[in-house]
Amino acid sequence: MKDSGARPSDLPAGWPARWQDSLDAIAGVGDIPTVLVCRREDRHIAIVVSNSSSTAPLSEGDLLPMEDVHYLDPVFSCADVWHVADTHPGSLSGINGPVSLIGFPLHRPDGSVFGALCALDGKPNEFSGNARALMARVRRAMETELVAHEENLCLQREIAAHEATTRALRASEALHEEAQRIARLGHWFHDLVSGELIWSDELFRIYEIDKTRFPASYAAFLDLVHPDDRLALDAAFSHSIMERKDFLFDYRLLMKDGRIKWMNAQAVTHYDASGIPLSSAGTTQDITIRKEVECALRESEALHRTAQSLAQIGHWQRDLLTNELAWSDELFRIFEIDPQRFPASYETFLQLVHPDERDALDAAYAGSIAGRTDYHFEHRLVMPDGRIKWVIECAVTRYADDGTPLLSIGTTQDITVSKEATRERDILAEVVRHSREFVNVADLDGRMVFLNEAGGRMTGIEPAHATRHLITEVVPPHLLPLVEQELLPTLKGDGYWEGDLQYRHLDTGELRDVRATCFLILDRKTGAPAYLANVSIDMTERKAAEQEKAALQHQLLHVQKLESLGIMAGGIAHDFNNILQVIIGSLDLVSPARADDRHSHDALACARQAAVRAVDITRQLLTFAGRDLQPRQPVDLGQIIEESASLMRTVIDKRVHLHIIPPPGALTVDAVPGQLQQVLMNLVSNAAEAISDGKGAITVSCGCLLAGSTVPYRLTSLMATRTSTADVAWLEVQDNGQGMDRDTLARLFDPFFTSKAHGRGLGMASVLGIVRAHDGAHEVVSEPGHGTTVRILLPMTATRLEVIQVQQTGRQESWRVGRVLLVDDDASIRMVCQELLRRRGFSVTCAAGGAEAIALLSDGAPSFDCVILDLTMPGIDGGEVFRFLRERHPALPVLLASGYDHAEVMRRIPASGNTAFISKPWSIESLFNAIALLLPLQDQGEAATPAS
Repeated sequence: MKDSGARPSDLPAGWPARWQDSLDAIAGVGDIPTVLVCRREDRHIAIVVSNSSSTAPLSEGDLLPMEDVHYLDPVFSCADVWHVADTHPGSLSGINGPVSLIGFPLHRPDGSVFGALCALDGKPNEFSGNARALMARVRRAMETELVAHEENLCLQREIAAHEATTRALRASEALHEEAQRIARLGHWFHDLVSGELIWSDELFRIYEIDKTRFPASYAAFLDLVHPDDRLALDAAFSHSIMERKDFLFDYRLLMKDGRIKWMNAQAVTHYDASGIPLSSAGTTQDITIRKEVECALRESEALHRTAQSLAQIGHWQRDLLTNELAWSDELFRIFEIDPQRFPASYETFLQLVHPDERDALDAAYAGSIAGRTDYHFEHRLVMPDGRIKWVIECAVTRYADDGTPLLSIGTTQDITVSKEATRERDILAEVVRHSREFVNVADLDGRMVFLNEAGGRMTGIEPAHATRHLITEVVPPHLLPLVEQELLPTLKGDGYWEGDLQYRHLDTGELRDVRATCFLILDRKTGAPAYLANVSIDMTERKAAEQEKAALQHQLLHVQKLESLGIMAGGIAHDFNNILQVIIGSLDLVSPARADDRHSHDALACARQAAVRAVDITRQLLTFAGRDLQPRQPVDLGQIIEESASLMRTVIDKRVHLHIIPPPGALTVDAVPGQLQQVLMNLVSNAAEAISDGKGAITVSCGCLLAGSTVPYRLTSLMATRTSTADVAWLEVQDNGQGMDRDTLARLFDPFFTSKAHGRGLGMASVLGIVRAHDGAHEVVSEPGHGTTVRILLPMTATRLEVIQVQQTGRQESWRVGRVLLVDDDASIRMVCQELLRRRGFSVTCAAGGAEAIALLSDGAPSFDCVILDLTMPGIDGGEVFRFLRERHPALPVLLASGYDHAEVMRRIPASGNTAFISKPWSIESLFNAIALLLPLQDQGEAATPAS
């Protein structure tokens, strides 16, 4: 202690004053500077320093550690006073040299030593008997007080320890309850003998039950369990008790509001010595969140697998140290490989890659590892059946700290469908881009977002600048109401519109007819309209072609009608010619000179004149039918026009101006001059009739179309074919008269149709027949008030006919009489002709048909000098009889007779010598002129002897 008389801080409270006094007295005896009270348990030394000491007070830091005061142990082990009389080297402050020490042990009632009372003096042998007696008395008093104080301190320590333990226990219980609440874990106890069920507070909170109203029983607990789990839980709990196993079970609770909670129950059962179960103690934990997480995890994994399956994407990893390759299930499905049979290695995988891309893939993968970059590669796979799949691979590689590549993790996605879709889309884009149809896409406001090349050509809009234009800009103004009032409302309502439109070229203004198909393009996500699409087919040329086709079909129908009429007219003319032949022949037999009186003579003359006029009409019908051509010869079309000029002026009004434009050169055609003149005169006569007021002009011109040049007229297919290989001459007659309407123009060439007050309607029909017979073509252009133009085209080459045609008029030649075979199926003609021949001195044999004639001519030598053969007969016709004659009797003269013209006959009969042709109805003069050509006199002295 630093202050004299100060009480040590470790002495008990209420330190007895007598102790202090005693200590002071001890310190004063023998001038003892220091008294020490030692406690063994805590190795503590209480120090009292005397006031009368002249020595400097000691401090605690000056004391030696107790383990160094080696003489204390004997003190504690002695029952008596221990006296140190020798010298101890001291290091106490202020004490140098030898010291004296006296000590007394402090005992408990049980005799154990718990401390010591010591006195220390700086001189040897300084402690007297009085000092020792005084120290002994103080020791006894101190023992009693210190033991009592020590017991009191022990009791206080026990009380404090108990209180601390109680506080710790309560804190532990609070922590336990808090831990249970946080973990949603409650505990329970089930007395299996009494059936009592005890729950912790947390368990009531978990079950959401008021514990004051819950009948604590096992049955009541089971009622809280989900009905589907109740029996299974009860069975599992019973089984755990019977088998003496721990109970572990997950089950569901059905809450009052219908919610579901998941519980995890665990329990152990205690048994008595005989094995009878006494009680079960356990815990119940709310694992609803865990179950939901597990369920969500399972769903997530399922969704992940489904997503991988839907996206056709699988994952893989390759251990670069072991070369081990791991694939996901989806990857096996993509590669169509059985996982049990696939040796998972990188080399085996490479064998599945298309050979053309195998090296490139290996190099790209190795390059990504060496360069520490991400790996991306698109390549093909070859399936076992030879099919090709496209996949895209992506991967990253992980490395060790020293840069060693460890592991590659990647994905492989099947992009076959998208690749094919992309390819199809690219193909479709190319098709659309190069399509000849107009293809356009616009937004809902009508602004273009796409226009293909055909659309650009049609509208004059550069496809790259299509977004600068509205679709309505290319619609002509007169069609805008249709677009605004019909097209757009229908399109937005029904999603589709189809109809005819026109588009205009923005630069040239040219209009194009189109067939437009418009439809909506919907947004794939929302289904709402997104774009307006338009695909239009250019119908301009097609419409023109259709119009031309319709005109040609109309013309064809008209031509077919005229051909039908021509066939009918030809047949009628043929039959009329046979009838007229009988009439004319009979009138020739009844000579006018033999008439009894003048009146009979005049009547016969009138009858014959009428018959001749009838022949002219049938001749016109044959001309219309194209069956009255005379032998063709080379003629100059320009010369025909020039020679007919004066004749043309006689048939037109003198007030009408006739303008003839001569050709630049000769236009030679193979034709019948008279019939070409007839065509020209009919056309000019019709043109003159069209100029009703007598004031106007008619222009006649002609020219040549060289082979291979463009034909500016609508021609028959035959004519169009010929113009590609031969020159064609054209004749045109144009007037500025009143013109014709469509109905008149359609019937212009119909036989017996006329718009004239006086006319038979055969003039233009004859023109058509002559043109067709000459293998030509025609075109008529006319509008009311704008005049008429008629164009005729004729080929400039033809085959010359060599058959002799007998003129119907001329002087009668001398002939040599002989035997004649007359072959005709008409009995009246046979009778008249036989009588005429007999009167002229001929011997006549008649045959009523071809079979009878062949029978008469089948003998070896001919018994006739001449054969008069009708060509048109039933059964074996004249053509077969003629061919038979030329095979058997090639030199026998034959006179062919027909109601058709010689050209028609020559198409059926090959030309040869000793053959002549005469058209029905023939006159007696023309008949004998033909015979004179075939049977000339052998000498000038021989003459025909007429029959009587």
